[in-house]
Amino acid sequence: RPGNVNVFENEFVQFYLNEKALYDAFYFRYKKILDAGGRNIFQLHNALVPIQNYFTLKIKSDYFITDTSKAVILRSYGAKKDYVKAVFEKGWYKAKFREFGNFQLLQDNTPPSITPIGFYEGMNAAKLTRIVFSVKDNTEEIEKFTATLNGKWLRFTNDKGRNFVYKFDELCGPGQHELVVTAVDQVGNTTTKTYTFTR
Repeated sequence: RPGNVNVFENEFVQFYLNEKALYDAFYFRYKKILDAGGRNIFQLHNALVPIQNYFTLKIKSDYFITDTSKAVILRSYGAKKDYVKAVFEKGWYKAKFREFGNFQLLQDNTPPSITPIGFYEGMNAAKLTRIVFSVKDNTEEIEKFTATLNGKWLRFTNDKGRNFVYKFDELCGPGQHELVVTAVDQVGNTTTKTYTFTR
């Protein structure tokens, strides 16, 4: 109900909504189902009910997570998926959300992938005007992308998609170069790739 603190808790899931979170009253629906691997998915109503601010969701793990720093909570509804890093606290994993949907606690051990586009190891890049890398992660969240050229930081821009772009400038003159690129996801999984090329 709007204007009230609304609390939901059981042995697996806990959250509360503050008094400003809802516009209208509704009948909350909850269901616990299992995925193909037998792990819990918690259906917390649906994403059609608007929530006006973030709420903290706590989930108790139903399987052994070997590294609590790698825990994420997946929220899905329809085709949309959101992965949020979870913090372990007193036996519960918690993260903040602003929508209802289906929630599942997972361990993310998969590092991001870094794929060059039109560029490769040992290339003569004299005819190129830029270097582009496609960076992807299984949780769709890249926390950090860094690049160094001959040991010095190099600025890449992001095209608001999955690509990171460096347009050649005075920092990359004629000769041989070493480019090191690193991508880190939200739980710290890291991929580093090194390329040598000439201009």
